[in-house]
Amino acid sequence: MKLFHLFIARRHLWARRKQAFLSLVTFISISAVAVGVMTLIIVMGIMNGFEQDLTEKILGNRAHIVVNNAANEGISDPQRVMDIALGQEQVVSATPYVITEGILTTRWNTKGVLIKGIDPQTAPDVYNIGNIMVKGGLNFDLSGAVSDQKLQKFRPEGGIVLGVVLADYMGVDLNDIITVSLPSQTWSPLQPIGTVDANFQVVGIFDSGVLEFDSTTAYISIDKEQEMMGLKGLVNGVEIKVKDIYKAEEVAKNLQEQLPSPLLVQSWKDTNRTIFMVMLLEKVVMFVILALMVLVAALNIASSLIMTVIEKTRDIGILRSLGATKGAIRAIFIWEGTLVGVIGTVIGLVLGLTGAFMLKKYFTVIMPESFVRYFQESYYLNTLPISISVSDLIITVGGAILISVLATLYPAIRASRLDPVEAIRYE
Repeated sequence: MKLFHLFIARRHLWARRKQAFLSLVTFISISAVAVGVMTLIIVMGIMNGFEQDLTEKILGNRAHIVVNNAANEGISDPQRVMDIALGQEQVVSATPYVITEGILTTRWNTKGVLIKGIDPQTAPDVYNIGNIMVKGGLNFDLSGAVSDQKLQKFRPEGGIVLGVVLADYMGVDLNDIITVSLPSQTWSPLQPIGTVDANFQVVGIFDSGVLEFDSTTAYISIDKEQEMMGLKGLVNGVEIKVKDIYKAEEVAKNLQEQLPSPLLVQSWKDTNRTIFMVMLLEKVVMFVILALMVLVAALNIASSLIMTVIEKTRDIGILRSLGATKGAIRAIFIWEGTLVGVIGTVIGLVLGLTGAFMLKKYFTVIMPESFVRYFQESYYLNTLPISISVSDLIITVGGAILISVLATLYPAIRASRLDPVEAIRYE
């Protein structure tokens, strides 16, 4: 009996020449579903790609877990915190850090930036600073590294590593001298000392791919920053790397239970919650907006089926007079809408996957040169990041078919309620 329903549904969709208008409406309905599904797949893939790329860049420059003092009093015994952290099964490495706002000065420019003091021995094991260096390295010790002329004139007190955008703005390159001004925590008998200035030699330039990070961050030795700020062994916090980034919250929770109450443990999701919440909100909004395209396609299916009911009133009356039940008539029209939805979804799936592949591989060829240049300069990306999620595909495909089936219910019920006598009275 099901084959009978499917056979009649197929005949209705692809009508004969004298009813070619119905076939055109069917083609439009299939095309609408296909375009909606294709757009959803491509846009969701692009948004997933940007989220994945941003996550990789953030975790490449920052730790998975950060321990600091909630009272902003610093950590006096960072080694103890590191030992407790390294006792966790998921923890790979840990390193202390000191961070503050400072001022960089050269003969060309002055800029306020974040000055981060790190341990060159342990920091590269926690975040990706060693792998994003485009020039030089983390050689903060200048023993024998500076020319005699510069030593005599500027007497640099250590090495400094700058982001590529920051170095370009300050007009410096490797081995150039730059003045660093940091706020001091050392108090005189009468008043606090405001800032401490020192000359540093540029020993490295990094390119993380994140504009904000590359233009506002500089690294110096943690010992030198503690000395300039008068911290006397205090650090702002301890950064930790774990094996599985998606278990960072669990590890952070365990650490919080083992550390004293003034210390606050945050995972990378906590420290970057605002960014990822905004991206999630954008993704949800875009999904809803694009899902409306599929809904419009479903309305096309419903309208085409209503037209089919009107056009096929005589045929429905004949089927009923031959013994077809109301359920059989409903099944025929449900099959019609389902076929349109399935065919449109499959076509949209193929076009979406193909389009995503083409955009990812041939983005610089497909798009205008001016747009590609703007894209690369703004996002520091040479290709369009696209990541197709299996779960998104399942939701998109399943949702499109479900909406298509639901759109058939009213026309199917209306067709099943036709009185066979009235349907063929005037034929």
